[in-house]
Amino acid sequence: GAQVPVPARKDCLGFQIGESAQILSGGVVHATPHMVRGHVSKPGEPKVCRETFATFIQPQWDGELAPPPGVAYDGIFRGREESALIPPLRSRLKDVPVKFGDILQESAAIYYEHNNGQR
Repeated sequence: GAQVPVPARKDCLGFQIGESAQILSGGVVHATPHMVRGHVSKPGEPKVCRETFATFIQPQWDGELAPPPGVAYDGIFRGREESALIPPLRSRLKDVPVKFGDILQESAAIYYEHNNGQR
């Protein structure tokens, strides 16, 4: 649940994997909660630029998300310590299969409440 800096090597490309991939892979890949903190160069250091090209790939709105055949619900979470910084997937994913649009709408409401409190 702690913030961990992950410096990228100059010859690497990073990918952020989402919760749909975690569910569909049966926990083989794990969603990566992330944040980006801007870099401030110290006097005399070269300026550093962070470039981002965001591409979102998602299932159809009414597409069903479930782990592969033979992988139980708990397999989605195996080997994964969920962050306390965001509402855990396990608390939002009550059962599988689930329609992508349903989990997305429910998650958006839970994230809003988590970040803004009751209104």
